[in-house]
Amino acid sequence: MIYSPALLDFDTGGCIEPMDAELVDVMRKISCTHNPFIGNKRTLIYDIISTLDHEQVEYSSVLDLFSGGGSMSLAWKMLGKQVFSNDLLKTCHVYAKAFVENCQYGITKQDLELVCQREPVQNNHFMEQHYPERFFVEEARQLDKIFSNVQEVYFSGSGEQYVGYLILANVQLYIIHYCYLGGRLSKRQIIAQKEHRMENVRNHGKQLNCLDSYLYDFAGKYNQCTALNMDAFDCLDFLLDSRDKKIDLAYIDPPYAGQQSNYPWMYQVLESWLRQEETAKWIDGPGMKKFIYRRTYKDNFVEMLKKLDFIPVWAFSYNDQSWASIEEIVKIIEPFRKHVSVYSFRHRYNYRKVEKHDGIEYLIVANSGQGQK
Repeated sequence: MIYSPALLDFDTGGCIEPMDAELVDVMRKISCTHNPFIGNKRTLIYDIISTLDHEQVEYSSVLDLFSGGGSMSLAWKMLGKQVFSNDLLKTCHVYAKAFVENCQYGITKQDLELVCQREPVQNNHFMEQHYPERFFVEEARQLDKIFSNVQEVYFSGSGEQYVGYLILANVQLYIIHYCYLGGRLSKRQIIAQKEHRMENVRNHGKQLNCLDSYLYDFAGKYNQCTALNMDAFDCLDFLLDSRDKKIDLAYIDPPYAGQQSNYPWMYQVLESWLRQEETAKWIDGPGMKKFIYRRTYKDNFVEMLKKLDFIPVWAFSYNDQSWASIEEIVKIIEPFRKHVSVYSFRHRYNYRKVEKHDGIEYLIVANSGQGQK
């Protein structure tokens, strides 16, 4: 059965008050960040978490297996859960290290100025050499300087590593906000070509200046969280073998299949910047294409379900244009779990063509019976 979560108590006629106040406050704080990561669930945080509450799922720890822009991981962290935030892409891992795993360190304007202005001992000039069509010379040089200085000062030197991750995460958010213009992608990439970007009315003909980056951090007194940078299958094997890591809930928001879900290709410029490797050297690496092509998706999906067995409750996000119909996906899940429910939410997609902006997001909750109140 497919139904929408309600906030009315039909027995009393009154309003249900789930964790409303706290959850709304978390949503407000996260919505203040400029995070245009394609596929992020920032606007669905309330729907997803309140649905789990409606399902009476008890959980103190959660695995976000495909964390992407990190919105769900961050929300659960701020709600006091122990979060394991995983993604294969380094662009996503940077967010998880900076905003989810890091609970202690903030970022200042002085931190940003240091990496933008200091002359590094070693500089590979990677962006200047490889992306002249995406960045002007001064922009590319600034990005090369930032990366080199983060390595020297924060990852190899005496600086705190989490501050280094905060710098990379905030600069990355700024670049995406400035260079992703929405609508049709530039050669299926989110970073627009420099001339196109400069012509966009939003940018006022100005070049990038990373000193204008946002300075977000989410430090505070939260439970210890962990950021992982692994293939989904390897991550599940690792957590299964780590007997000290008990996980109550797995949230699975995988690519939905198709080129609009080819995140390695879409984010290749920033991914290559963080890897300091040309795209061709990593784009076909292990796990990069497991959930992109429809012809192999089902086999990989079933294998993932088998590996998820040690976690009692699963929650899957899909939409109305996924690799299979929602009914087909449910049929595949049902042999693995006793109770399977499907919830639907209206959602607006900024990347779809105008006539297809609105769509339906689904949340499939699959429970073995061990994780219910």
